[in-house]
Amino acid sequence: MSIDGGLPTASIRDESRPILLAPTSEAILWAPQMPVPESGVVELVLEMPQRIRTATRLLLSASARDVDGKWRDLEEKIVTVERNAGGMPTVRTQYRLSPGGEPTKIPFAVEAIVLPAGSVVRAQTSYVSVPKKATLEFGIGVLEKAWASGRVRFGLQACTLADCKEVFAKEVDPGAGESGRWQDGTVDLRGYGGQEISFILSAEALDADRAGFTLPAWADLIIRKPVTSEAAVTRMILISLDTLRADHVSSYGYRFDTAPFMAAKFGGEGVVFEQCLAAASATSPSHMTMFTGLQPMEHGMLTGMGLVSPRIAMIAEELRKRGVSTAAATEDGWLNVNHGFGRGFDLYIEDKSADIMNPEGHVESTFASGLKWLARNLDRPFFLFLHTFQVHTPYAPPPAYQALYENNPDIPVEEGRVAARLYDQEIRYVDDQLRSLFEGLEKLGLADSTFVIVTSDHGEAFFEHGYSIHGAEINEEVARVPFLVVGPGVAAGKRVKLPVAHIDIAPTIAHLFDVPFPQAQRGRSLAGLLTGTEDEAVLAQRFYVTESWGEVSVRPGSEYVQFHPPAFAVRRDGRKAITYRDGQGGTTTSCYDLGTDPGERSVLKCQGTKEFEDLMAYLDEYQVKTKERRQMLESGRAQDHAMDPREEEKLRSLGYLD
Repeated sequence: MSIDGGLPTASIRDESRPILLAPTSEAILWAPQMPVPESGVVELVLEMPQRIRTATRLLLSASARDVDGKWRDLEEKIVTVERNAGGMPTVRTQYRLSPGGEPTKIPFAVEAIVLPAGSVVRAQTSYVSVPKKATLEFGIGVLEKAWASGRVRFGLQACTLADCKEVFAKEVDPGAGESGRWQDGTVDLRGYGGQEISFILSAEALDADRAGFTLPAWADLIIRKPVTSEAAVTRMILISLDTLRADHVSSYGYRFDTAPFMAAKFGGEGVVFEQCLAAASATSPSHMTMFTGLQPMEHGMLTGMGLVSPRIAMIAEELRKRGVSTAAATEDGWLNVNHGFGRGFDLYIEDKSADIMNPEGHVESTFASGLKWLARNLDRPFFLFLHTFQVHTPYAPPPAYQALYENNPDIPVEEGRVAARLYDQEIRYVDDQLRSLFEGLEKLGLADSTFVIVTSDHGEAFFEHGYSIHGAEINEEVARVPFLVVGPGVAAGKRVKLPVAHIDIAPTIAHLFDVPFPQAQRGRSLAGLLTGTEDEAVLAQRFYVTESWGEVSVRPGSEYVQFHPPAFAVRRDGRKAITYRDGQGGTTTSCYDLGTDPGERSVLKCQGTKEFEDLMAYLDEYQVKTKERRQMLESGRAQDHAMDPREEEKLRSLGYLD
């Protein structure tokens, strides 16, 4: 169990953890157009936000965008908080933002970190009951901005009502290679079994005179109870292969053998869901649906920015509360820890590309990070989330894969045929990496006792309907994704033909862990279908909605055309309707019979056919009900997270923000 809940996070080298003790940071200035005088020097008097008004010293970190469009970090400064004539805490400082010359305006941001008042930082937890034969786990580290400040001594005391005893001490020098990373600690609590104890955390700067400050961090303390039997342990890995469309995977009948390992492993030993429908046409909303069991209009993560309401339950949080070890390794920043995706994870690794708009795949290092964490959690229940952008644009298959396959003649545009071939080569590369991951599970002794789910957030288009990539339109090439499952008790060689969706993932995970998850009323658990205790008839007559919130559509020749969100696709069994806005206050609707026209080539009349009229009626109700539910879930929520200015700039450039 965690010592505390609802914790903030701290990041060291893009590895984030829930924290009990760390410096407070706050954005105190974000100016999209900061006026810069002829001198190039900006004089600032900044009032402190409510959260840091009691601070006496701050470390200011500023960044600005040059005229060439590149962001640069400015000199970090230690400042003393003063009070203005009205008694408001303020700081005075100045920055040179340009060499001087003509007056200009540029984006500019300042973040403040509260510095400790002395060389020792201390905090005490509440009292908790310690189970017999339990252990205490935690992490310690020094935030990167203080690595030059020298050594820090971390100490931990366990306190009964009678006395306190130091049970852990370690000196960390963050400037010495790997010592800068999070350091894991474990304490045997067998001597405290059955007692109520509290913990005192301390961190002392041993070389504080070197830079005048240090920034120690304590990750959350977790008390682990011993596992009484192997039967009580549930283990699961959820793997998201970003941008993987179902019909380019071998298991779904593709003309090229792009994923032979997936076909053999999941097709022979597990369950293949033939029709899994994405919640949205973009990365962030679909993944938040996987984590919450809510549709995007309900959880509110529509574009990747903002902050999901703390009232909305996340599957990792619910598992962690009940003693399940949780970790995630993701790539490129679209599942940013600051926007709620890291909630509930003991460890959240973000392998970020230099440019979030051109995400790079890091599948080998992402899977390696997962195996490394698994090696430390062999004897306990765990939930591991792995997410890679490897098959996302820009398509860059390794040289050994670049001779595979031919251009797909079913794709109508040559530009699309060339792109699809590279995409298929990337899929084959990822399939081989997935094979290596399972070999790693075999070596760890986890292969037979671990549920593994492979899916994707959305697909990819290659001009089948006149557009490429994803984010706006929602035909089947974007809306239909793979969903494959193997694990203990899973029926071997089973194929489920009726549709399922992203909304079903969180309730299925909760069911397999025997954890209540009341948030997931939209979806349903698929555990009975996995084990063969339910027939797929339970899926009949369900409605599914895919949402689109993108603002640009890509045409041949990389022509970007304005799109008008939101758009919706609603499906029931084999009937589907797609509704788009026309930009002039109206809508257009296209209806399809996927049973006879899986490629959506023939647009059918929506009026006069009961099945299609039912779809449209459901969609009207859906838009009203989801808005009402979101308001209910978000009532009293905290303010949205202040986004990184670089992220905001990029999203504005794509039209996601006004």
